[in-house]
Amino acid sequence: MSETKADQMAILYDAKKCIGCNACVIACKAEFQWSEGDFANRIQAIEQGAYPKVKKNFVRNACMHCTEATCMLVCPSSGAIVRLDNGTVFFDSTKCIGCQYCVGTCPFGVPFYDESQKKSYKCNLCEHRISEGKEPACVATCITGALSFGKRSDLIMHAKEQGAQTLYGEHELQGLHALYALQDKPNTYGLDDKPKVPASVWWWHKIARPFALYSIPLTILGCLFHYFIHGPHIIKEKSAKEGSDHE
Repeated sequence: MSETKADQMAILYDAKKCIGCNACVIACKAEFQWSEGDFANRIQAIEQGAYPKVKKNFVRNACMHCTEATCMLVCPSSGAIVRLDNGTVFFDSTKCIGCQYCVGTCPFGVPFYDESQKKSYKCNLCEHRISEGKEPACVATCITGALSFGKRSDLIMHAKEQGAQTLYGEHELQGLHALYALQDKPNTYGLDDKPKVPASVWWWHKIARPFALYSIPLTILGCLFHYFIHGPHIIKEKSAKEGSDHE
């Protein structure tokens, strides 16, 4: 039986504790040996204001493991992107066909395409580690405690108890499994205040695709019904006499 969302696992990023050391970035790179220039986890510095009153906010950029995951909606390869019981949106790159739909439609710009492998990749929440009771590599390496891992419900409670002004991910896209404890508005960290599935994806998944799936069998049934009721349509050849009458 699948766990409820409240009991699924998540990562909590506490922005006020992050010093931008990039230890988590290096740990992720070392764990998966991504190709040169590719990263499944980044720390970005977002500057606000103008000199001399400049404020710098650090923010983590990695897969959000959305409940309403755009990448899952657009992926045409069966089994390439699946949701695990623990809440992880898992990329099985062995089944990836390299179409890059996930790369182009993710609201957070997270998946990346490896030119050398001709496949797309992203953070899988270190599933191989957490299945063995370990923390994700980025969490285990964080020296300031800015990253923590555990049950989603516990992390939400902890962030609120610590006085986070904004808890990003609690409700966005029906709930993210990467939570952000922020001391300011999301847009000051470069985060979309209201992330959403692109309209083109929504129309395709909710309207066009279901219509196409239902219209094809209905068309076939309609043709069969017409055949059994009226029989095949037979085109009669004109006789030679009929042809001469028109000359």
